[in-house]
Amino acid sequence: MKSAAPIANWLFRVSFLLYGVLANYQTFSSFDFTSKAFVLGTLFMVLSVLLFVGGFFKTDTMTVLSALGLVCLSVSQIIISWNGDITQVLAVQLLIVSVAFYFLAGGNNG
Repeated sequence: MKSAAPIANWLFRVSFLLYGVLANYQTFSSFDFTSKAFVLGTLFMVLSVLLFVGGFFKTDTMTVLSALGLVCLSVSQIIISWNGDITQVLAVQLLIVSVAFYFLAGGNNG
């Protein structure tokens, strides 16, 4: 099944792209530049797109830099929104951090 690893990498990228766009599109479409949610949502969306696009390049630079930004944004979101309870939202956020950290650690090779 090692030959399925590239498919898994692209599934991670596509999933991250879809999550980044779908979770933040409503905030992005408001164009409220004074809102912290707008800035963070837009940044998350852009970094998700760059993570996807980075898979088409030979070098790992775009993938690693966008993954670093996504890890930082996701960890900060966990810290800000965590109220001490273990919930499904926390599990999803940890999964997002895990996938971003996967690309941060492995680049395009995974």
